[in-house]
Amino acid sequence: MNNKQKTNDFIRIVKDVEKAFPELDIKVKISKEKITFLNSPTELYHKSISIILDLLSRIESSLNFFPDSPIVEELANNNIKLKKALIMLILSRKDMFSKTE
Repeated sequence: MNNKQKTNDFIRIVKDVEKAFPELDIKVKISKEKITFLNSPTELYHKSISIILDLLSRIESSLNFFPDSPIVEELANNNIKLKKALIMLILSRKDMFSKTE
């Protein structure tokens, strides 16, 4: 796969994310060889975390509409595991955007 194809694939992914999550308000500058995000990394990180937490809450709420079954229980357990993994990601990256010394 050449660089132009990789760039086009990346642009397509960014546009798909923009369409699925307009609340991210992704701003990019696209030139022939370079794609630049105009949003700050911190802003995108925090907005993305918020979106993921919201989606996990929606999944949890949706599972309440189904009768108890092993499958629903497994989905609920996996949802909880995803939340915990996300929390660990947040905690492990807390200094991700700290100023360099």
